[in-house]
Amino acid sequence: MNRSNPVRPVRTNCLSFKIFQNVEDGVRTSFLKEKNQFGVAPRKSDCRASCIKLTWLRDLKERIQLVDETSMQRYVKCHIMLLFGTVLFGDKSGTSVHWKFLPLLRDFGSI
Repeated sequence: MNRSNPVRPVRTNCLSFKIFQNVEDGVRTSFLKEKNQFGVAPRKSDCRASCIKLTWLRDLKERIQLVDETSMQRYVKCHIMLLFGTVLFGDKSGTSVHWKFLPLLRDFGSI
């Protein structure tokens, strides 16, 4: 393990997969700026620490026009992230979802 780039495995409830979470801001920023996930990256004001605000996901989901396969995938990704942040892995505040779930949505064909 490199001390300048700390990576630690994160286990989520009883799921058997591991997500490697990098705690450096550079990697977190690259996840959030990845426009292929949602077509647009959340602004800094749409994030809270290592989380994306659910209001941003809800607003984005409402604005998406379902005209092609890509827009439908983005709509479903928003819905899945909302489920992660509310029903499945909701925190006490109920206002955000952790960015560590984004890699799970990268390969949409395997969902």
